[in-house]
Amino acid sequence: MENDKLAKRNKALDAISNDPYRLIKTNPIINARYDITAVQMKVFLKIISCIDQSKDDIADIEISVQEVQKFVGKGAKNIHAYLQEELSKLRKKEIFYEDENIRLESNFINSIIYHKKKGYFTFEIPKSLKPFLLQIKENFTVIDIRNILFVDSVYAIRFYEFCKEFERFGKFEFDVDQLKAMFGLSERYKNYFDFKLKVLQQARAELIKHSELYFDFEEIKERKKIVRLRFTIIKNNNLQREGESEDGM
Repeated sequence: MENDKLAKRNKALDAISNDPYRLIKTNPIINARYDITAVQMKVFLKIISCIDQSKDDIADIEISVQEVQKFVGKGAKNIHAYLQEELSKLRKKEIFYEDENIRLESNFINSIIYHKKKGYFTFEIPKSLKPFLLQIKENFTVIDIRNILFVDSVYAIRFYEFCKEFERFGKFEFDVDQLKAMFGLSERYKNYFDFKLKVLQQARAELIKHSELYFDFEEIKERKKIVRLRFTIIKNNNLQREGESEDGM
């Protein structure tokens, strides 16, 4: 029986790896601490989607400028310069994760080569991230990238990932300070009202418009101070993505 369950899971994971819209993301990466833009996050997800996660190692990832542009949804005339600037910033950004077993400190990308005449990028993934991207059998979440293609806020992307991670439970909770730290906002939004307006409400509004899942939240107080947030995950039954008709075709 156990072998049958394992075989079914492996078959499902193989099917996901061949799906152009879905990717597997480990929960430690979802719950890590980092501060990047929505464009940088989309590029990182695009890189993950190009990895054969059934392998034991990751070769350098090659993605055309057109593919990256389509994924991040930017149509600026100077798109090449814009993407190079965003990618240069992403290469310098760090990601942190810690639990009872490990402490991870890494960059998202080791190196980027832009092949000017051929119009594509080559990305090198840090060795320290590879265990979180390959041979994933447990503690993971399946992400459908169609839910984040049209959002402008990186916080909307992160909340979509939280909603997917905890979807089977229907809810999740974070301390306010914990959430700010995960988003790299401990110093930026010291005032809770600003955090609520520019992060929570903005993310919720974008997910209502573009995602299969969104959230409501309840504020939990201690001595009149809001210290914790309880999120309820809601299925977006009214969602109709761009390019889809009402019957799903």
